[in-house]
Parts: sequence; structure tokens; C-alpha cells
Amino acid sequence: MVETKKYWMVDPSTFVISQESNIAEYRGGLFHVPRNATTIKPLDAGSGYVAVATMNDTGQFIGSEIVEDHRGKIAYAKTDCLVEQVVNQLGPLTEGWTLEKPLTHFDEWDGERWVTNESNQYIERYNKVDDERRAAYVEMVSPLTEEAYIKRYLIKSEAAISEAEELEKQALAARKKIQEEHPWPEPIES
Repeated sequence: MVETKKYWMVDPSTFVISQESNIAEYRGGLFHVPRNATTIKPLDAGSGYVAVATMNDTGQFIGSEIVEDHRGKIAYAKTDCLVEQVVNQLGPLTEGWTLEKPLTHFDEWDGERWVTNESNQYIERYNKVDDERRAAYVEMVSPLTEEAYIKRYLIKSEAAISEAEELEKQALAARKKIQEEHPWPEPIES
């Protein structure tokens, strides 16, 4: 009986060696191994790593080495947490990139991890509330105060002034309601 011979397929573009072995076919007194395969068992690659074929000067497979594999993962630029890219090459991440996902779009890299810039976060929250309040004032308060102004200063009758006072009360109530529905964010503690 003929012994068996194992081989491992090698990806022709990345040289990553499959961890699954195949049995070479024996015919005509020879073992038949595909050209893009190696008969040298690859090193065991742990999670996040792959075995890559090494070759001699003539292009013959002579072994394997372990290389980081982050392909398909999202990397984030340490200079701007909003810039991201999908990793498509083997090896360690390019300098200035991390796989650690920022928690907010206000995060800044401190050399070791993402830290939220609370001041910028507060400013955005404050501006959002301010924009919402201003829009609501224009929609609800301004029409009431403009009508009150016309009645008080242009029409000037006793009935018009009385209506103006009622409109001004409604405008103040609307303003108060808007402020209650859109409170300012809590200031950050120093």
C-alpha cells in the first residue's frame, strides 16, 4: 500500500496557506500536488492571524510565517474618528489607524484610546437646542408678538390694546412651553 501525501493550498495573490490539508492523488507512481500548493505543513495561525507561504530565490515554497490578518475589519483614523476604511491587506495596521471603534463622533485619540471631547459634545447639544428653540419661536411666538404690536401701536383702540395684552400673554406662555420642551443640556463639570 502507498503512503498518503498531504498538501495545503496557497492563495496565488496573498500567499495565505489554507489550514485544511488535502490528500495528493497518487497515479503513475507519483503524487500529484497542484502548482499553487505546498507539502510543508503551515504554522498554526491563531485568531486574527494567517500562515503565509515563504519562498526561496527560485520561487519554491520553503515554509510559512504568521502574519496579522485584519482584512474585512473597519479601521479608524486616529487623527479623525469620522474617517474609517475597510482593511484589505495582510499585516499590521498602517501607522495612525486603530481597530478600536470610537463611541461618539466627538472622540479624540489620546495615544492609547478614544476619549470623548465633552466640550465639543456640549457645544453641539447646546447649538441643537438653540436651533430648535429659535425655530419654534419663529413659528409660535413671533406671530403672536407681531399681531400684538400691530394692535397696541398701530390700531391703538381700547379693544385692540386689550387683545394685544391677551396675545402677549399667549406669546409668553408659548415661549415658556418651548423652553420646557427644549431644555438646555447640563453643563459639563470642570
